[in-house]
Amino acid sequence: MRTIQVGLSQFNQEFGTKPDLLMASSTIAIIPLLIIFFVAQNQFIQGIARTGMKS
Repeated sequence: MRTIQVGLSQFNQEFGTKPDLLMASSTIAIIPLLIIFFVAQNQFIQGIARTGMKS
């Protein structure tokens, strides 16, 4: 298991600097994070809003 940055760096070293492949792999790597964000968007926004409130 690697972080996205390490995986993309290894991908870049293995396949050379091919911008089209690097951008495609970056897009594929970010898709799960976007799905999680959009599913839990309300919780993120409520959490940020609560940090500004005084109790």
